[in-house]
Amino acid sequence: MSNRFLRFCNEDFAEYRSWFDDTETRRWVAEPDDAWLRHVMDCSTSKAWVVRTNGRLQAILQADWDVNGTAWVNLVVAPPQRGRGVGTEVLRAWLIGDGREFGAVEGFVKPANIASLKCAQRCGFSLVSESPNEEGFLHLKFARNTGGFDSPEQGEMPVRVGVAHNRVGDFSCPPGLQRPNQRSPMMMPTMQS
Repeated sequence: MSNRFLRFCNEDFAEYRSWFDDTETRRWVAEPDDAWLRHVMDCSTSKAWVVRTNGRLQAILQADWDVNGTAWVNLVVAPPQRGRGVGTEVLRAWLIGDGREFGAVEGFVKPANIASLKCAQRCGFSLVSESPNEEGFLHLKFARNTGGFDSPEQGEMPVRVGVAHNRVGDFSCPPGLQRPNQRSPMMMPTMQS
């Protein structure tokens, strides 16, 4: 199934917030509020995209970046889509599409979030340090040319949703990552057992 990244808009907000009725989503992701919405809609160093299938949100991907060209990527997968490879497919598609404009792509993951670490590694991220930082997160960085995928042509980025090759859930960035030079933890997809 082919899907496309679309820019997040106000009309997506209510459906996205409904995902936080799910305990596992709340476990790893800070619930978006009006400040988050203003940030992704109006900030010059942040953007959020949606992936839809048959009119339903499948995933939200957010990138925040600094003036040096480093981006921090955040992804939340709709609770019914966990375990279907959606997170990996969306993250890979972003990395070979819009993500190519950044010199570095980084993130932070809780050590207990094994699914997030596996998803990140599948997409070409590696640990910067094996020890958690002072906030308890592992620092990951995307290594270009290690993900085994090539750049598509310019234009809308196709995203396959529904490929069942790994188990992923949600990841997102807490509200702290809202200024270009501020580094806050990012949580990547959560495995459902």
